[in-house]
Amino acid sequence: MEGRIFHDDLLGVAHFMFRDHFMLSKVVAARFPFIFVDEYQDTDPQVISILLDHLIKTDSPPLLGFFGDKMQNIYTGGVGELSPDHQSMLVQIKKEENYRCSKAVINLLNKVRTDIRQEPAGNNLSGGAVYLNFAGIDPAVDLTRMEVQKVREKFYWELEGELKVLFLTHRLIARKARYEALWTAYSELGGFASDRFHGGEDPIAIFFLDEVESVITSWRQGKVGRTISLISDRPQPIAARLEKVRVKTALDGLIALVDGGATVEAVLKHLKATELVPLLDDLEDGISGKLTPAEAGTPEAQHQAFIAKILATPYAEVSNYCAVLQKNLPYSTKHGVKGDQFQNVLVILDDAGANWNQYAFDKLLAETDTSEARTKRSRNLFYVCCSRAKDKLIVVNMGATNQTKIEALFGATAVAM
Repeated sequence: MEGRIFHDDLLGVAHFMFRDHFMLSKVVAARFPFIFVDEYQDTDPQVISILLDHLIKTDSPPLLGFFGDKMQNIYTGGVGELSPDHQSMLVQIKKEENYRCSKAVINLLNKVRTDIRQEPAGNNLSGGAVYLNFAGIDPAVDLTRMEVQKVREKFYWELEGELKVLFLTHRLIARKARYEALWTAYSELGGFASDRFHGGEDPIAIFFLDEVESVITSWRQGKVGRTISLISDRPQPIAARLEKVRVKTALDGLIALVDGGATVEAVLKHLKATELVPLLDDLEDGISGKLTPAEAGTPEAQHQAFIAKILATPYAEVSNYCAVLQKNLPYSTKHGVKGDQFQNVLVILDDAGANWNQYAFDKLLAETDTSEARTKRSRNLFYVCCSRAKDKLIVVNMGATNQTKIEALFGATAVAM
C-alpha cells in the first residue's frame, strides 16, 4: 500500500510535533526573531496555534506579526478571526485608509461592515456602485452585454478600462465559459482533484495547457518557428522537405478537428498518429482501447471512469478552460482575484446557479438568513468581491430581493429593479 501525506496532513503533524516537543519551539525562536503571517485570516488554525500557543512560550519568543482582515476570510479552512485569548497577546493596529477603491465603493463597504470606518487615502476616484436585479433572466444569455447596456441606460455610465466579471463559484465560471462537462468530471473526483484543476495544477490540465493548447494557439497565429520549437521532442526531426509537409498537414488537421467540434479522444488520437506531441501515459492508455476494466468500486475504477469522461468531452471545453486559466476571458471567482484590483467590477450573485448552501446572498441582502455562520461567509465573500473595484462597481442579483434593504445599502438612485 502506498503511503503519502498531503499539505493539510503535514500541518497536523507539525502541530503535534510542536505540542509534544518544546525544543522545536526553542530552535525556531532562536533561528527566526521575526515571523510575519500574511493573510492570517485564511491561515490554518493549527499554524496559528503553533505560533501563539507554543512558539510564544519560549524564553526569547520571536516578534509575531499578523497581517490581514477578518472580513476577507473566504477559505473554509482558515482561522477567520483570532480568538479573544490570542488577540489579548497582540497589539491591534487598525488600518482604516483605503487607497484602492473609489469613494462610492468605500461608502458601500462601510455599510457592509461596521467594525471600522474606511476613508479614502489617496487619489481615490469618485466612482460609482449600483445594483441591478435580473431575476427571471435566462443565465445562458450574454449577461455581461445586457448589464453594461442597463447601466448605460439607467445610470448613463460609459465604462472605461477593464471590466472584471466575478462569479460566485467555479461552477458558474465553467457554465459561462462553456467547460461545464470538464468541470463536472473533476468535481466528481473530490476536493483535492477539483482544487488542483481550478488552480491549473492538475497533470492532465497542465499537459493540455502547455503541450497541446500552446501548439494550437501558436499555429493559429502563424508562428511557424515557435510551433516547431514546441513539437521539437517528436521522434522524427523536422528537417527533410517531406517531413515538413507531413508536419504541416498534421497541424492543419489538428486545427480542423478542434474547429469541427471533435472530442478530446479524437484530438489525442490525431496527436498520437501524427507524433506531434507525446501523450501522458493515462491518456495514451485511455485511447488505446486495451485497458482491462478495474473492479467496480475501486479507486482504479473511479480513475478509469474519469479518464473516459475526459475523452468524451468536446475539445472546445479544454480550450475554454485554458483561456480562463490564462486570463484570456474576463471571468473569475472570488478566490481567483484575492488581493487583485480592477478598474471596473461586475459581481454576479446567483444562489440558484451556484447550487450549494454555503452562501445565501438573497438572504444576506434581505437580512433574513437564520444561519449566523452562513451570513458571515456570505458577507465576507460579498465584501471581498466589492472591494476589488477601483472605479465602478456593478452588483447583479439573479434572485429575489428586498428593495427597501437594497436601497438602504446602495442608495435609492443607485438601484434598478
